[in-house]
Amino acid sequence: MQSVHAGSAEKSSHHQRENPALLAERGLCISPAQASQPNGAAPLQRTSPTHPAPLINSNPLRTAMPKDAAKPKRKAAEKAEKAPRKSKKDPNAPKRALSAYMFFSQDWRERIKTENPDAGFGEVGKLLGAKWKELDEAEKKPYIDQAARDKERADEEKAAYDNKQKGESGEDDEEDE
Repeated sequence: MQSVHAGSAEKSSHHQRENPALLAERGLCISPAQASQPNGAAPLQRTSPTHPAPLINSNPLRTAMPKDAAKPKRKAAEKAEKAPRKSKKDPNAPKRALSAYMFFSQDWRERIKTENPDAGFGEVGKLLGAKWKELDEAEKKPYIDQAARDKERADEEKAAYDNKQKGESGEDDEEDE
């Protein structure tokens, strides 16, 4: 008897059944009609790399899902619909406090740029981060102290701003009555 060749579906129709796993490796599959026949008289079907079995050979109990159900909804679109618009930030609001690392990076950025003139923005940031990690606590102390002073400044400014906002909203309520 001849063996089944991947290139000729005609020859394969005249052969007895072979192991389905071997046929699948060659890109061929057994149809339900062929599986029920004792001599394997039904022709073998070619499969594609993206679909392991043609639709005509699929299990009749399995039903195809509609295309809409198969596609997951985009999360970005859902979030965009649900998210309310942010109110614009008050330009008179106080600036937030900077961290010790930010003060360090302001101090060292120009030095890093002069040492590495061809470095891009991201690479300069990586070099700054590596340098910050190398520093011991004594070297970080001036930046930490500076950050603590800036935090106090920001807290004072925020408290004054909040009091001013409360005072303005309280006056508006009294004027309306």
